[in-house]
Amino acid sequence: MAGVASPPVEQEPDSVDLDAVLSQLKERVAARRSSGAYPVALEAQLAEHFQRLIAHRKQEPPPQDSYLGELVDQLDGRSDFGLHKVSYDSGVPGGDALHRAIGKVVARQNASVLQQLDHWAQLVNEMLKVLAHIATVPPRHFHDDMWKEVDGVLQRMADVERMEAGGPAAVASLAARVAALEETAGKQSFDPWYSNDAFETAFRGSREEMLDRYADLADELVGYDPVLDIGCGRGELLTLLAERSVPAWGVEIDETLVSGAVAQGLDVRRGDGLASLRDAAPASLGGVTLIQVIEHLTPQQAVDLVALAADRVRPGGKVVIETVNPQSLYVYAHAFYVDPTHVRPVHPAWLLFLFEQAGFASTVIDWRSPPPEVDRLEPVGDAAHDANVERLNQLLFAAQDYAVVAIR
Repeated sequence: MAGVASPPVEQEPDSVDLDAVLSQLKERVAARRSSGAYPVALEAQLAEHFQRLIAHRKQEPPPQDSYLGELVDQLDGRSDFGLHKVSYDSGVPGGDALHRAIGKVVARQNASVLQQLDHWAQLVNEMLKVLAHIATVPPRHFHDDMWKEVDGVLQRMADVERMEAGGPAAVASLAARVAALEETAGKQSFDPWYSNDAFETAFRGSREEMLDRYADLADELVGYDPVLDIGCGRGELLTLLAERSVPAWGVEIDETLVSGAVAQGLDVRRGDGLASLRDAAPASLGGVTLIQVIEHLTPQQAVDLVALAADRVRPGGKVVIETVNPQSLYVYAHAFYVDPTHVRPVHPAWLLFLFEQAGFASTVIDWRSPPPEVDRLEPVGDAAHDANVERLNQLLFAAQDYAVVAIR
């Protein structure tokens, strides 16, 4: 057509002289070998590696299927059954007429038998065709993927065999280091023979004292159900919440404390508090409490705790965390180091920072558990002296605990 350019004519590629290319490659390999570019025994290693890869492949002669094909062709030519092919020649005078007469009588039965034979022959023919086809296809056609997998395994085995002599020694050294680490971790674990119930009674107070101490925090949680109390201990806070008709449940790792709380009719489950908070559905909780627990956590666990609380507590919900106050030097001599499972004190400024960064709407600090007045320094009547005494009292005898109350 006018105005339409003809398609470009493809040029035949120039012929390649394979002999010349192979000759150049051989010369280049020889030159590199003479210059020492190849590691010693490289060719022997490659040849050994190649033999290892192909050793599992057995060359089998192609199947002799020509005779099977001839049989199938013969079956095709003889599978046509019919009454017209039935011979009535008996070789006896008058016998042909008799056979024909009998054939007419049993014609219907013969036709049924021939029909069944014809159907059977067709099925046999189809089956033989399939068998002949399978026999003519090389077996490797069906196993290419399997051979590739085997090659890959053998390749990795060869890589292991070529490891440096120090490989097994390095593995043994690593195993020894892991064993040493496990031994060290075992020494750092703490499994006392005394009960936590006895410890809390001796150093925190009786159950009745705890009920009196935490009544105000229970009041903070009215209307913020359901409440998850992490590290609920003997269940004092859960008891106070139940008295205020606040649905709540607790998680405690100590089996004895769990059994005691359950015996009181409280919903307490044994487990990890962070894991339980993580398993809760988003925005499914009205409140989360940790009473004297966060000082047992690592810094990373504390960060994770606040982030999880920000997701699992519904908007408007409340998180209450009480812990020892590191701004009071009094606690180091009387409270913090009494418990050997304390990791480190948590500074209130850092805890407030975490809640603000996690998007909580407001945070308030409730300073709690002031030291006994008898332990405080007394003024003597001199203004300058008494001012210094008050400054020392604030440093030495600040509140022993504080509670952060954060609104989501």
